[in-house]
Amino acid sequence: MRVAAMGLASVANGALIYLLLRLGLYILLNAVPELIYQSRTSGLELIGASYNFIVENWLEWLIPNLLFAVAGYFLLDMLQSLIFSLPAYLELFLNALFLGLGLAYFMTFRGFLFSELHGTTRRSRMYRYDAR
Repeated sequence: MRVAAMGLASVANGALIYLLLRLGLYILLNAVPELIYQSRTSGLELIGASYNFIVENWLEWLIPNLLFAVAGYFLLDMLQSLIFSLPAYLELFLNALFLGLGLAYFMTFRGFLFSELHGTTRRSRMYRYDAR
């Protein structure tokens, strides 16, 4: 990414191209952590498996992740405004505590969502839920 940033620095719209490159990689490689610990895929196969997973489940995967990220941003912003006047050591402790709790919940949610979506199709999930 540093080489790409340095190479695109001299291009007219280099910052925009670099932003789009980072955004594309973030979207395509979003499922890599779950693929690492929940599947037997390793090495360069992870990139292809992540791409296939995102292509098959983009709506069910990216929308909840985006909503959780936005909600987490606003909750952390609200927390910052609530603990602003506290002593620095207490502020640091509460920041770390709530960030850790939020990240643990978010990553657990992602793990369960991935296990629900991986290996199924949209049609098979609809059939399974209608059968209940």
